[in-house]
Amino acid sequence: MLIDMAKRKKKKSLPPRLKRMKRTDRLQSAKYWLQEFHGENVIRAYRKRYGVDWLCAVKELRILGVELDPVYVRKLEQTIEGQIKTNRRRKTEKQ
Repeated sequence: MLIDMAKRKKKKSLPPRLKRMKRTDRLQSAKYWLQEFHGENVIRAYRKRYGVDWLCAVKELRILGVELDPVYVRKLEQTIEGQIKTNRRRKTEKQ
């Protein structure tokens, strides 16, 4: 009896609920979150809160009607493109 209990695997806990949401649930939750948000960088805060990438955060905030600085968004897209190119180059060098 004691041996059986020792062999049981522990159940892994799930990630936070906000990071398990699908887009429709996130958008619904974010409506209320945005009303209380008083920070500086709404894209970064949304990304960290809901566990999405930068471009997804930008797209969803636009859906919610948040006005974003187009210059900042453009720089963000360029940075991400640069990271993708760098990762591809490193991958080909490794092979």
